[in-house]
Amino acid sequence: MAIALNGNKISLSFSEENGALEKVKAVSTGWLFSGGGEGMSFELGIPKDHFPGNTVKGYKTKPALIKRYNHAIEIIWNGVKDEDGETLDISFTAKIALTERGCEFSGEIDNKSPYMIEHVAFPCFGKVNPPENAQSMNLLFSAYSGAFDVPLYPSFTTMSGYWSTINPVKFTMSPESAYALIRTDDQGMCLSRHDANPDYQISYFSYLKPHMRDTHSGRYDNVLDKDGNPPYLTLAAYHMLFVPANGKKALSSVSIEPYEGSWQAGLKQYERFYEEAFSPAPPPEWAQEIRGWYQLQMASYGYGVRYRYTDLPEIGRELVKNGVSVFQLTGWTKEGMDGSLPSHDVDPRMGTYEELKDAIRQLEEMGVRVVLYCKFVFGDMRSRWYREELYRHASKDIYGVEHCFNGYAYDRPAMIMGANTHRLAVMCMNDKHWRDICLNEVKKFIELGASGLLFDETTNHNGNEYCFDETHGHPIPAAEYVGDVQFAKEMRALAKEMGKPDFLLAGEALPALYRPYYDLSYFRFFGNTMADYRYVDSRYPMVCVARGLEDRSPLNFCLLFRCLISYEPLQFKGRIGEFPRLLEYGHKIDALRKRYSDRLWEVEFIPTEKNAPKNAAVLMSEMKSIVSGLKTLVLVNLTEQEQTLENPDRADWRVVSPENPEMQAATDELHLLPLSAIVLLEPEAS
Repeated sequence: MAIALNGNKISLSFSEENGALEKVKAVSTGWLFSGGGEGMSFELGIPKDHFPGNTVKGYKTKPALIKRYNHAIEIIWNGVKDEDGETLDISFTAKIALTERGCEFSGEIDNKSPYMIEHVAFPCFGKVNPPENAQSMNLLFSAYSGAFDVPLYPSFTTMSGYWSTINPVKFTMSPESAYALIRTDDQGMCLSRHDANPDYQISYFSYLKPHMRDTHSGRYDNVLDKDGNPPYLTLAAYHMLFVPANGKKALSSVSIEPYEGSWQAGLKQYERFYEEAFSPAPPPEWAQEIRGWYQLQMASYGYGVRYRYTDLPEIGRELVKNGVSVFQLTGWTKEGMDGSLPSHDVDPRMGTYEELKDAIRQLEEMGVRVVLYCKFVFGDMRSRWYREELYRHASKDIYGVEHCFNGYAYDRPAMIMGANTHRLAVMCMNDKHWRDICLNEVKKFIELGASGLLFDETTNHNGNEYCFDETHGHPIPAAEYVGDVQFAKEMRALAKEMGKPDFLLAGEALPALYRPYYDLSYFRFFGNTMADYRYVDSRYPMVCVARGLEDRSPLNFCLLFRCLISYEPLQFKGRIGEFPRLLEYGHKIDALRKRYSDRLWEVEFIPTEKNAPKNAAVLMSEMKSIVSGLKTLVLVNLTEQEQTLENPDRADWRVVSPENPEMQAATDELHLLPLSAIVLLEPEAS
C-alpha cells in the first residue's frame, strides 16, 4: 500500500513496505518526474578495507516505524544490511514535509557501527522521466562564471572518466552550486539545499543505467538492454558526511520545487530561500557605483619586475585621464604574482614599503580606489617558511598526505610546460593558526591605505574540499567551505577593529553561499552566457574582465547582466591606453548606464520566457526598474553577422544603444549589427 503526500505544487508516493519513494509528480503540469521504475529510499556508502565500494540500499530494509502527519511523514530504519552481507547498527530517520512551494527532505543518521559512513544519498529518485512530449531535458547548475547546462535526455555523456564508474554519470560541483535544475524549455524541478550554515558538501548525481546507445552522440533513445528494457536515469542528493563510528549527524534540508517557465524562473525558486536566509551588510557605496576598473601586474615570478612602486602615481594619472577610477594592483608582493605565498611583503626590486604606501596615498587622493590582489588558499612548498612552519597547516587527505597543486605558470615556455613552477600546498582554512597567519597579512593591506582587497581563487582548494588532519583542532574531516566563510568574517572584523569598516572585501567568481560574506565578485568571461547569479541576486556587485583589442562580447555581456568592467590590456600587463577601442566602447556602455540608470542599473532581473527572441543568435536579459517598475530589454548579438528580430509587440517602446544613446522609436523589425547591443525601454503610461 502506498503512502501519499499531496500538496498544492507536488505529490509524492512512498512504499509502506520499504519506505521507497515511488512517484513524484508536478501538480500543475502533470509531469511524472519520478516513477515507473524501481523506487529508492536512501543509500549509505560504507567503505571496508576489503570492499571499499560497499553500500547499503535502504529499500532493501523494512522500516521500523512510519509516522504520518497532516503534511509530512517520518520514516525510521533501525539496523541495515550492507552489500557485504553484514547487518550494521545504524539508524536513519528520514523526514519528508510538504511546503508552500514543493517538498523538503531532511534526516539524521546515527552510526553505532564500527565503520565510517562516507556518504548518505537522500532523497533518491529511482527513475527520472522527461515530461511527456519533451524534446530534451537538461541538468543546469552553477559553475565559475555562470551556469552549466548539460543534457540528460535524449543524450547523456559522462562527466567523469569512463573508466571511473560502471554507469555514465553527471554531477554538480559543491559548494560552487547550491542548486540543481532538472529542466526543459518550459518547466522543471529546482533541487536546492536549504541550509544557511552548511558544514559539508552536497552534490547531485544522475546516473544513466545501464548505458547509452552510442558513446559518440550519447544517445540512449530507441534502444533496449538485454532484458528488453530501455535505459533510464536516476537522481540523488549525495551528502558527503564522513560520519565516524559511533557518530551522529543531521542532514541539511534538500528542497524540490516544481516550476513553470524558463531556467531563470527555476532560479527564482532558490532566490526566495537565499533572500530569507541571508541579510548581508551593503558593500561600500563606491563599489556599487558605475566605475571602470583596471588591473595591472607589477611583477611575476616567471618574468620578473615590470613596474616599480614609484611608477604607480603616473599610471594613476593615466587612469584619471581615461575615466577609470578603480585600480586592482596585482603582483606587488615578494617575487611577484603568486611568487611566495602566503607572504604579501613588498619586493625590494620594486621599491620600499614607504614608496608603495606613498604611491597608494597619491592614488587615493586623486580619486583612484586601490584594491590589492591577494591569495590565501596555498602555501609555497619550496620556501623556508613552509618547510619550517607552514607545512603544519597544510590540508591533509584521509591518508595523512598533503594536498598539493602544481602551481601557476607565468611567462616562460618552460614554466608554461610545467617544468619549474612553484609547487603549492593546499592550506587548511579550518586551521585557526593558518587563518591567524593570513590575517597578519591582511593587516598589511589596511596599513598601506588601500580601499580594499581582492582575494584571488577564493574558493579554489584544487578539488580538495575536506581536511583530515587531526592536529588542526577542527572536526574530522572539516569542509574547507566552513573555514573559508570564517576567514571572511574574521577579515571583516579585523577591518572594523582597525577603523576601516568600509574596507572592500572582494573575491573571485564567488558562489551563492560565499556572496553574503564578500562585497563584490570578480570573474572572467569565458563565453558562458547563462548568468544564473543575476536571478538569485540582481544587484550584487560583479566585475567582469575585458582584455581584447575591442572585446565587444564581454563588454556587451556586462551591459546584458549589470556587471562592472575591468579593463585588462595585454592580459593585465599593459597600460590603460594600449587598447583604445576597448576603452572607447566600454565608456559608451557606462555612459548609457549612467544616463538610464533607473532602467539599466537600479533594476531587478526577471525571467525572459515571455519575450525571449526567436533568433537563437541573440541573447536577451529583461529587467524591471525598482524605481518606476518599467521594463527594459537588453538584446546582444554575439556573432560576427548582422541579426534581425521581429518586434511587433513592442513597436511603441523606445530604442537606445551604446553608440546611439538618444531615444528613438522602435520598429516592427530590429537590426543588430555584428557584436552589438540595443536596449528597448518600455514607455511610461500616458
